[in-house]
Amino acid sequence: MNIEEAVIKWADMSENSVLVAKPPLTWGADALFVELDEDYCVPQKIKEEGYEYLLGREEIERWVNYLKKKKVGTRTAAEFIIHYSITDCTPEWIDDIPDI
Repeated sequence: MNIEEAVIKWADMSENSVLVAKPPLTWGADALFVELDEDYCVPQKIKEEGYEYLLGREEIERWVNYLKKKKVGTRTAAEFIIHYSITDCTPEWIDDIPDI
């Protein structure tokens, strides 16, 4: 699965899972949903495979629901999620995209 597919399938995530992906972070980067370990961290095995934490289920749900009012495709949604996960703020370009 890649980040674009993960954003589409976010509802399949369990309540305690997070989205991780392998850099470079683009819509097509390899991604997984993983459960956090007992210390609420990404499991070491997953980190060793090159995956990095992006966002938890709750945050993905919030932003996917926000994007439903915008005229965006799944790749744009994935790039939005990536930008937010890296910068902890929404990209300025989202304001240029019209609402539905």
